[in-house]
Amino acid sequence: MRQAGELPMTKQNLFSILTLSFFTLWNLADAAESKPHAPGMLGVALQEVLDEDVVTYSLPGEYGARVEAVAPSSPAATAGLEVNDVVVAFNGNRVESARMLRRMVQETPAGREVELRVIRQGRPILVSVSLGEGQETQTQVTRPTRSFGAWIVSVEPQLAEHLHLDEGVGLVVNEVQKNSAADRAGIQARDILLTLGGRPITSPEMVGETINAIPGNQIEVELIRKGNRETLLLSF
Repeated sequence: MRQAGELPMTKQNLFSILTLSFFTLWNLADAAESKPHAPGMLGVALQEVLDEDVVTYSLPGEYGARVEAVAPSSPAATAGLEVNDVVVAFNGNRVESARMLRRMVQETPAGREVELRVIRQGRPILVSVSLGEGQETQTQVTRPTRSFGAWIVSVEPQLAEHLHLDEGVGLVVNEVQKNSAADRAGIQARDILLTLGGRPITSPEMVGETINAIPGNQIEVELIRKGNRETLLLSF
């Protein structure tokens, strides 16, 4: 029995209710998809593939991104990526350059599993990686003739303000590779790099470009260590 004020359940009313429910669910799903996601992160330092690398690493062509370093406990390390692996495809899409791979990773939500096609010692393999959360800071587009040899990341804004650093200047050393140029110069973890050859250090790319562009084999690096400024000499 229909109560007073209740509309009869006609086919037209039922259709209207179902249509409203459908569009409500559609809008909720669309809102969930459009919600900004945290950028994915691999945890690797990359180099561009050059012509001579095609022979050195037995690559199918002059494309891809060569792994120069793998951060400890990073998604890349957990997945088993190794130094000198060359990533040539990301989820089935060809990787043309280190810059392109970095963009692909950052545009993929953190936590999502992706498949990398890798050339390791001349053999293609597939590596599944569950992306972490954060921003890749270690992509270096430089010639592979000289390597700084340290894992360096951007200075947190609060620390930069505390040290009165200019905006965008300074990189923190997370780890130093043994017997590298940085290690031989005496650079240590937690050092804050300020200038290289008198130029303010603004990015890992700038470090790679600078050490590969100097005409000689030495360059000075200014840094902050435990609150004190020091100048060390990098030799290659």
